[in-house]
Amino acid sequence: MALTVTDISKLIASMKEAGFATKQDVEDIMHDKLTEFYAGMIKPDIDELKQGQKRLEVGQSHIKDDIKGLGEELAIATFGHVKKN
Repeated sequence: MALTVTDISKLIASMKEAGFATKQDVEDIMHDKLTEFYAGMIKPDIDELKQGQKRLEVGQSHIKDDIKGLGEELAIATFGHVKKN
């Protein structure tokens, strides 16, 4: 026994009436759950990585300044003055 278009339409209407989720309901639920997951699990980790990257950049800047200062000290010790570029 094959289902007709009318039978399928009645079945869909009955399922909606009984509270079964529609495709749009499922899409909305999935969107909400993925948004919650991102906000609760992924975004905090990304923010933490960004903070760590900023700290590394600051540390790298300090190292560059230290190297420059050591170079100037070496130039003074070696030549008695700092050579300007």
